Amino acid sequence: MSRTRQMVLALGTALIVFGLGAYHANFRADTYQFGKQNPFWGFALLALMYWIAASVLGIPDEPRDWQPAVFTSLLAVALATGAFTLLGLFRPGLLPRFVLTTAPIAVGVWDVGCCAWSHRQRRTNDRGDVVLGVLGPDEAGFLNSEAAPGLVDPEIAFRLARVLRIEEVTSAGLTATAKAGQVTVIVLSDEAQRDESVLQAVSALHEEGVRVRSLEGFCDEWLGKLPLSSLGRMALLTDVSEVHGGPYSHLKRGVDIAAGLAGAFVCALATPVVWLANRFANRGPLVFRQTRVGRGGVEFVMYKFRTMRADTVGEAVALWTEIDDPRITPFGRVLRRTHLDELPQFVNMLRGELSLVGPRPEQPHYVAELTRKLPFYGLRHIAQPGLTGWAQVKYRYGASEQDAFEKLQYDLYYLRHQSVSLDLRVLSRTLRSVLFGRGR
Repeated sequence: MSRTRQMVLALGTALIVFGLGAYHANFRADTYQFGKQNPFWGFALLALMYWIAASVLGIPDEPRDWQPAVFTSLLAVALATGAFTLLGLFRPGLLPRFVLTTAPIAVGVWDVGCCAWSHRQRRTNDRGDVVLGVLGPDEAGFLNSEAAPGLVDPEIAFRLARVLRIEEVTSAGLTATAKAGQVTVIVLSDEAQRDESVLQAVSALHEEGVRVRSLEGFCDEWLGKLPLSSLGRMALLTDVSEVHGGPYSHLKRGVDIAAGLAGAFVCALATPVVWLANRFANRGPLVFRQTRVGRGGVEFVMYKFRTMRADTVGEAVALWTEIDDPRITPFGRVLRRTHLDELPQFVNMLRGELSLVGPRPEQPHYVAELTRKLPFYGLRHIAQPGLTGWAQVKYRYGASEQDAFEKLQYDLYYLRHQSVSLDLRVLSRTLRSVLFGRGR
């Protein structure tokens, strides 16, 4: 349904821009000929900019109330209009002034309307899948915890109807339970997949339209993570072995260089302001340097604007950083909330130590400890670490070994599905988080 809403958003935006051009030609300017004084591709480009800005900011699905919908729509229109205005400095006369002044208003109203329509559709139609699990005790506990309201941000909405133990399942009972609960997805453990009575019932339900998934497949599609309990090392290695060469890796490095240059420029502009504020509100060194583990297990020095008290910098290596860490200074909290403390990392990006998107790099002693305790943790270093990542946009700020365990499952999902489209999803969610103040 989300894809349909995106298509409606794009089509409506294009109709507004071209419709305003046609209106200007027929009713406002007697000598103006639509498509001759101004090229058709100029109208298409403006419509495309409006749609890209709206999509990046999560319109129409992300805003969940009218106030965020209005704010996000105004921001999207402002960004697209500003970008097109800058383009007009190099290529004047692309569009008539009437279109440039009225399109932002019309498209902004359309964006808000699409947000309202999306919200109504989600309330009436997108109630999500109804899931029935046939699992062992540990897997049942895992699925129950993942289905707890508010704890996860699923990629596909679902409601857990019931979890059955394998030993209590009969063919007739499973069929009756699935039909009574209007189940749309059945999740099977590896043991359940080897049980003949379970397979018979599931096969009959599958013929009636019920989808069947392994626990790993369900977590992959519905949750955007890979459960460590059912993951095979060989399968994961096969999935990611071909990603790190060829066109994708070259394109990613090119994007990293371009983003690094832009980010380093912004960092240079922000540094005097941060330095001045640091002199009065955060006395001590301006830049915080910390050793992290990068691709292939190679260590590098990562840079940030310092946010903690100068006398506790050494403790930052020994202790997990918490959300409301008492070591963070008031000005450091502002830097973290606005993500300005991350700006020096664009230098690491230009040096090839960081990518724009990838698993976040950890400190060497944490890596050594977590590698001993968590299976597959070392696989994170197959990919280049990132300024932001799938685990960062899907899970809360990590401050414990349990959080590291949870985030690893999202990192492994990213390794399996690493692609341009997934990178764009991560970047768009990161941008919304920064713009809407969901900082640390």
